[in-house]
Amino acid sequence: MRPRVRGCRPPGRASSILPVPPLLPVAALVLLALWLSGKAARGGTTVFSAVIVGGSVAALAVLAYVGAPREAARATVARAAPRPRGAPYVTSDACRACHPRQWATWHESFHRTMTQKVGPSARLAPLDRANLEVYGQPVRIVRDGGGWMADLVEPEFVERTARQGIDVRTVADPPRVRRPVVLTTGSHWMQTFWVPGARPGELRNVPVVWVEALDRFLPREAAFLRPPDAEPFHQVWNDNCILCHATAGVPGPTRERTWNTQVAEVGIACEACHGPAEEHVARYRNPLRRLSAHLGGEEDHAVVDPSDLPAARADDVCGQCHSKTWINDVRKFMRQGFAFRPGDRLEDERTLVLPASRPDHPWLAISLEQDPSFVRSFFWPDGTIRVSGRQLNALVESACHREGELSCLSCHVMHGDEPNMQVRPGMDGDGACAECHGDVVAAGTAHTHHPAGGPGSRCMDCHMPYTTFGLLRGLRSHRIDVPTVPAEFRESRPNACTLCHLDRPLAWVRRTLAGTFGLSVPAPTTDPDGRDGAVAGGLRFLYEGDAAQRAVIAYAFGRPEAVRTTGTWFVPHLASLLDDPYAAVRLVAYQSLRAVEGVGLEGVDPVGPPDERRRGIRALVDAWLAGDARRRAEGADAVRLLDAEGRPDAAAVAALLADRDTRPVELKE
Repeated sequence: MRPRVRGCRPPGRASSILPVPPLLPVAALVLLALWLSGKAARGGTTVFSAVIVGGSVAALAVLAYVGAPREAARATVARAAPRPRGAPYVTSDACRACHPRQWATWHESFHRTMTQKVGPSARLAPLDRANLEVYGQPVRIVRDGGGWMADLVEPEFVERTARQGIDVRTVADPPRVRRPVVLTTGSHWMQTFWVPGARPGELRNVPVVWVEALDRFLPREAAFLRPPDAEPFHQVWNDNCILCHATAGVPGPTRERTWNTQVAEVGIACEACHGPAEEHVARYRNPLRRLSAHLGGEEDHAVVDPSDLPAARADDVCGQCHSKTWINDVRKFMRQGFAFRPGDRLEDERTLVLPASRPDHPWLAISLEQDPSFVRSFFWPDGTIRVSGRQLNALVESACHREGELSCLSCHVMHGDEPNMQVRPGMDGDGACAECHGDVVAAGTAHTHHPAGGPGSRCMDCHMPYTTFGLLRGLRSHRIDVPTVPAEFRESRPNACTLCHLDRPLAWVRRTLAGTFGLSVPAPTTDPDGRDGAVAGGLRFLYEGDAAQRAVIAYAFGRPEAVRTTGTWFVPHLASLLDDPYAAVRLVAYQSLRAVEGVGLEGVDPVGPPDERRRGIRALVDAWLAGDARRRAEGADAVRLLDAEGRPDAAAVAALLADRDTRPVELKE
């Protein structure tokens, strides 16, 4: 049985054609019947023939009328979408006949639907529910014949006002436009939408996002971790999303300030990983060559199988998209796209951003001069990537990669039966580590010092903790390392121990890592009020941390492993994050609270009006404490900052909030 696949609705649910008004088909039928009746009365034809011919013609007219809106919508999308690149690319359609299983698994994957043309076959969110307020103005997506139309503030106006330092939210009557929705990005966890820009060939973002886990649309500015006063989004698909959300894209800006954008295929298709296939397809049109290849009589080097490549080159195939890089020659890329083909060295055209191992790279200094927040937007202070979709930057900093042969394909498979995370069978647990570290895995509790089968007993719990953030959730870090507690708390990456033992002070973590595991752990550089040993580490991140730390810890509180380890004492504390200044933090806290049995979230909207949120928080905490006397039975707890009633200790919380890191944080997923 196939696992349940999260993601947007499959074709058909959200893209059905509206009922056709019957007036025109009926009128056509009546007129045709009258004409044929008159002809029959004059002896020009028999009544029976008239009925047959008239009925057939009328049926064709009805079908044409019904199909016209769909054809018109398809033509609109075709005109606005990026142009096909053509040779040497042949698209995935050419692969299906000879590789039906591989084609089928790709077709079921979320790589295929990373970018889609809007139409009946697209996997779409329920667009008729897109009716919300963004930048203080309504945004709607509505049916328009056979397609969809976005009604929104003119995207170019949003960009112009932002560049002039004017907040579009303060403009009383901004210009509005109606534009067809022609492309989507995403379909697994989130989906956003694109409309034609004012310049020919340009695609502009509709500032709303469908979030599958919440079953709702959100303003795009709320779905990403960014300051509440951040400049409104005004993204252009052609020179941004095309890098990772299409196959072999060429932005193609022109001197006339238009776009001649081309792609081998929208979405991530066969040729993204195997290379352009024109030569391969031409060769194997010959049945004798197909037979020879099947019998092992010849090798084909026109396309590449990434699993046959050395680990580093296989990783480069994935790294086309799953990395943060500098483009070595931006002008060339804009005109021609990348020359990279699977099997090539990625860094011949793009340079990995690695603050940990390349802190002196000259481009890093230039990037920081242009944008002082550059590193913080992507990396933790220890140089670990902290945003989703950039796994290669983490993997190459791991000893398993540098000193071994670990590659992306060691754990992931693109043509398996599990489309959610595309994890190779048996590699979603300790089996992923046993091939190289069999003795450590076999040691069991002697190595983990945790009960077998429980939280903390699995390799990934400690060595790949959920310290990457994106898609409104925590994700496993792909920098495989040993847990530690940095000397400096401010802005630090939450450690694997605290992410489970949320109620233990950081000093306890230091002692345990040093005493039980024999690790060298630095002492804290500062320790205000002795908090390192007196306050639960999870609460320090929750109250003192910056927005990125708060988002990661909010996700940790909702993980079943954390609840199993520490209980549910934290609910009143976590509820306070429903009033966090950052919408993304509120949304993560909401999802974590929703995962705790007995928490009532009725009347709490994380993106609703602040006064309503605060009333909802008070009601939530009151109901939680009133619902079970055991939640108040333990009395005051200084480490967990709870008073005798089980409520947050107001004075202790205020002291932590006074030291909160309020520097702006924007994580650029």
